Amino acid sequence: MAEQNRVRNFGLTYDPIKDDEVLSIHHYFSDLFYEFLGEMKFPKDTNYFINSFALMDAIIRVDKRKAYFYCFHDMCINEKKETALYAYWIVKLRPFAIVDNRFNDDKKSSYINELFAVYLIYSILLFDNDEFNNVEFIKEKTNKYTYHDKMMYSLHYRCFTIDSIMLLVDSITPQTFEIEYDVEQ
Repeated sequence: MAEQNRVRNFGLTYDPIKDDEVLSIHHYFSDLFYEFLGEMKFPKDTNYFINSFALMDAIIRVDKRKAYFYCFHDMCINEKKETALYAYWIVKLRPFAIVDNRFNDDKKSSYINELFAVYLIYSILLFDNDEFNNVEFIKEKTNKYTYHDKMMYSLHYRCFTIDSIMLLVDSITPQTFEIEYDVEQ
């Protein structure tokens, strides 16, 4: 019986992503990270480091997960789910770092991978749906927690599975960002 199963599933092998495609995606993320730093109000001369091995590992793992969905679920994943996969692996593998001494004690620089992951998620929401055009993703600080605050905390301190983050990102609506949570004292 085991012999039959092995032969029956013999052709289920992953066709690896081409090196030039990995490099192209790597360059895309490198350029996007530089733009992101500008939007986060880091000076243009900020010293940062990209661990290319970790970033390429993330790219390959996302490609493998896309192949998994196609092979085992007979479906292609949408852009939101693909972005969620990149966010997951960026948080997990932490390929980006601010190495500028001016920002050693800056909370933003210590959360740079989580911030970039959220940036990717918010970008795909804006790109994918016009309903998000008027959404204020990051609100002024009040005595309430925002969805952004909860998302940042969760990405940094909590455990997500690949499937749970895909579901989370795919289920975000404009109304999600209107919710405010009480600050517990």
